[in-house]
Amino acid sequence: LGTTVADGNGDWSFTAPPLPGGAHAFTATATDGAGNAGPPSAALDLLIGGPTIAIATPIAADDIINASEAGSGLTVTGSTTGVEDGQTVALDLGGLTFTAPVASGAWSLAIASGDLAGLPDGPLVLTADVSDAAGVPAAQAMAGLTLDTTPPAEPVITGFTDDTGAIGDGATADTTPTLSGTAEAASTVEVFDGGTSLGTTRADASGAWSFTTDALALGAHAFTATASDPAGNTSNASPVFDLTIEEAPSDIRLFLVDADTDQVLRELLPGDTIDPADFPNSNFAVLAEVAPSIGESSLVFFVDGVAVKTENRVPYAIFGDDDGDFDGED
Repeated sequence: LGTTVADGNGDWSFTAPPLPGGAHAFTATATDGAGNAGPPSAALDLLIGGPTIAIATPIAADDIINASEAGSGLTVTGSTTGVEDGQTVALDLGGLTFTAPVASGAWSLAIASGDLAGLPDGPLVLTADVSDAAGVPAAQAMAGLTLDTTPPAEPVITGFTDDTGAIGDGATADTTPTLSGTAEAASTVEVFDGGTSLGTTRADASGAWSFTTDALALGAHAFTATASDPAGNTSNASPVFDLTIEEAPSDIRLFLVDADTDQVLRELLPGDTIDPADFPNSNFAVLAEVAPSIGESSLVFFVDGVAVKTENRVPYAIFGDDDGDFDGED
């Protein structure tokens, strides 16, 4: 802090320069005319009740400034005690310097987006200094924060389950498919169907993620995904992943066949009407094709609600006769 000279009785006094408020431990050493310095004295502890300054935290809600927040500018605030109105707070953020006036024990600083744009991503330290009207400084206030304005890379939707149709045809009868893909590790992945958000999931430490949709309508769907990092930066949308939701096939399919040649003439669907004139050279029969998932079972044919024939053959059974009148007589 400085020096003074002891008088003939060995007494001395020293007036310190302005010191910040807080705890201080003072020691002194004596040096004789030959330049020999003695050991330091015992410490004198002194608590100075001077001005104080504080920075309000967290800054930007979480002490992390993302791209959106940086683009909107940043406001930092704080408080003082023992500092008169109009005194100036000097602030430093990553080498950028600013000032703000004290008013009623508070101060506020708006940092423009252009200033933040000149700072590199990474950890930053904000410092604040102030003195009272007598020149007594407050102990410096410090706050750590992070600037993270780099969004994640766009995620990718790589596949889906269950693929109930032909592999690779981009269609399924599963109305709640599970989409899977890759994204930045630990990012939050939001899945969209067109412009509608379906929900979010989280990528694991390797970047893998999956998401099961709620029940979807039949038809074409165009899925995309975005990834958001812990700072709140959001990626561009992924490439579109097209998927068609088809009606699930029936466990039993019916076909109109030529009873003489077993040639399939057409599939029979609910509500179909058959005009024998469309097949003038055919005697009709009905072929029932049973899904393998049914397993061993009895197949019963009904005509006008009346059971007319039972077959135990899998995967198919035939009902019909030579005259095509479906009277149950083979």
